[in-house]
Amino acid sequence: MKRILLVICVCALVAGCASVTAYRAPNSSLENLGSIYVVHFSPDKRNLESVIASDLKSRGYNVSYGNKAAMPKDVDTIVTYTDHWRWDLTNYMLDIEIEFRKAKDDRRIASTKSYRP
Repeated sequence: MKRILLVICVCALVAGCASVTAYRAPNSSLENLGSIYVVHFSPDKRNLESVIASDLKSRGYNVSYGNKAAMPKDVDTIVTYTDHWRWDLTNYMLDIEIEFRKAKDDRRIASTKSYRP
C-alpha cells in the first residue's frame, strides 16, 4: 500500500499541467490568409518572429517579419505573439500566445496559447 501511494505521489509531482487552447472566429478560413506579416514582440530577445515566419513559410504561406513600423502596406494578415520565459536550472518558455488578425479591420481570425509549466 505504501509503494502504491509513493508511486501516485511521484506521478502527481512529475506530471505537468500543460495546456494548449485554440480559437478560430466563426465563418473564418485559414486557407486564404494572403500575405502575412509577423510583428516582432519588443521584449523578445530570441527573435521568435523569424521562427514563426519560417514555420508559416514551410506551410506555403507568403510571409515576412519585422518591427511593426516596417510592416508593408499591402499585408493581408498580421500575426502577433507574446512569450514568457522562466528559469528553473535552465531557461524554458512558460507560455506563448499567437494571434492572427485581418490587417484592414484588425479583426481576430484565430489565436492559440500554449502553457507548459
